[in-house]
Amino acid sequence: MIMEALLLSLVAFFAYCNNKFLGDGMFNRPLVTATLTGLVLGDLPTGLLMAGSLELTWMGIMYLGLSMPSDVAAGAIIGTAYAILSGADVSVALTVSIPAGILCAYVATAVEVAISLFMNKVDKFAAEGNIDGINAIHIGAGIIKAILTSSIVFLAIALGADSMKFVVNSLPATVLNGLDVVAGILPALGFAMLLNIMWDKRFLPFFFIGFVLAVYFDANIMAVTVLAVSVATFRFLTTQSSNETEEV
Repeated sequence: MIMEALLLSLVAFFAYCNNKFLGDGMFNRPLVTATLTGLVLGDLPTGLLMAGSLELTWMGIMYLGLSMPSDVAAGAIIGTAYAILSGADVSVALTVSIPAGILCAYVATAVEVAISLFMNKVDKFAAEGNIDGINAIHIGAGIIKAILTSSIVFLAIALGADSMKFVVNSLPATVLNGLDVVAGILPALGFAMLLNIMWDKRFLPFFFIGFVLAVYFDANIMAVTVLAVSVATFRFLTTQSSNETEEV
């Protein structure tokens, strides 16, 4: 289990560094980290299931300045590992991933606060034109946060399946039932956060069309997605054509 814990801590380290230093290739998203967790632990189907569920939950999470609501990479890794190693229901693992992600976010925020003590040094480097000094502080702070986050992942996984099963078995049935309810609400919360960011009243008819297709016509998500892409493509092409006509 130590080797698996080490590999997953490296996944967390890479996910953080990719997000902060390599142009944000979205490798920190649950779709990637949860899938890799399932691959490392030898249970890819559970990893994929957790990846989709957690992506829905955290779809609206955005990092604004120093605001970091939750560490989606670490939370997804720990939650997926929890589901696989303990044999817990996915709904229970989902609710475990939320506090795990928040814990790692608190650690990262604490590091940000500590690094702020060096801002006077950064100002001095800026006045001197010492770009290397500024970069050293910036990169050093990021690497420290990545190491701390990956260390939390390592410790969580290194506890092993027995410890995780003990935690699950210690939970009362009422708590497990409550976790099932919460897990059912979390994807809706994720969508609500996303809509809060991109909401525009012009899109309102399309939301109702999608709802009717899914509920009353029993269309699966792929059919609704293909239809939505087709409508968007048609709208784009017709708008582009009318703009070209007006220019002529």
